[in-house]
Amino acid sequence: MRWKFKRISLSLRQWHAAKSRSEHSAFNGRPQENSHCALSSLGLAMRDRNSAGMPRGSVMFNLTLRQLRAIHTINDCGSFAAAARGLNVSAAALSAMMREAEAAIGFRLFERTTRSLRLTDTGAEFLPHVQRILAELERADAFIQRQREGESATLRIAATQFLSCAVLPPLLYAFRNAVPEARIQMIDSAIDDVIETVRSGKADLGVYLDVDSDEGLEAVPLFRSPLCVVLGQTHPLADQPSITWSQLAGHNIIYVGREQNLRQNLAEAQVDLDILPHQQVAHGTSALTLVAAGEGIAVMTRYVQPMLPIYGLRMVPLVEPSLDRQVMVIHRRKPHLSRLSRKFVAFAQATRLGD
Repeated sequence: MRWKFKRISLSLRQWHAAKSRSEHSAFNGRPQENSHCALSSLGLAMRDRNSAGMPRGSVMFNLTLRQLRAIHTINDCGSFAAAARGLNVSAAALSAMMREAEAAIGFRLFERTTRSLRLTDTGAEFLPHVQRILAELERADAFIQRQREGESATLRIAATQFLSCAVLPPLLYAFRNAVPEARIQMIDSAIDDVIETVRSGKADLGVYLDVDSDEGLEAVPLFRSPLCVVLGQTHPLADQPSITWSQLAGHNIIYVGREQNLRQNLAEAQVDLDILPHQQVAHGTSALTLVAAGEGIAVMTRYVQPMLPIYGLRMVPLVEPSLDRQVMVIHRRKPHLSRLSRKFVAFAQATRLGD
């Protein structure tokens, strides 16, 4: 791995001095227990390991950033020759750099023979400190870049209740692991409000069903989810392996969203039924509560299935024909789309949520 911090010009001494002036991180407002503590504890450890002829104090800060990157890269590559190529320096220059680093800290980092290279025991103990420092500097570099570009580290995502509860949590968890600096703010929205929340700029992204791109918004498909019938355990249709659209006639239909959406479903199914919603609600949880109370049955997408045990309900496939809904992430067109938003969209597509 090649480490690049083009925008960071602070020396380690300057960075440590700046960090020591504050008990809290300027980046996240929380008490700092990462790089500052790692550097301080490392300095104490190195004082204990100094030879009698070495000056006392935080000798760690005599190391340069290039030397820290070199230590990491040599261990990562497994040889000086490969590390030198990765760092774009000569093998002789890299060897000299390591001799200077070992002289500064007072112990050997690597044991080399003509056939092998390995960390010394002390070097293996030292390496995690180096890795934490480099990781912290990389996060600082990303922060500086975002500030220069006027970009926030907070990603605001509008979604319906069920998408927020049943679909998005594992995706958000994985994304935060992949992009640690990202902060996610969820905006619970009624099914018909998601688009306007994104269009108005109150949310950076929205997760919604069957949206066509228009002049102001762009829709990116994520996965498809079949339409099903949600009903109580004792409902007359509950034991059937599937339910046809024609069988919905005569039953109280609870529908999430606008009435015209239900009519659109019937038109797609090519079913000539005069079905009106018995209850029309804005949130999926309201629909499930009404179904559980015996008020009717609901036509919903399959991704709500993980929520059904909470309400004691079951789901039956809706067939003849089988229809599905496209779950999409929507955003305003560029230049409004931030780099963090682009990362999330690409990550969500690669995750294959519908599998």
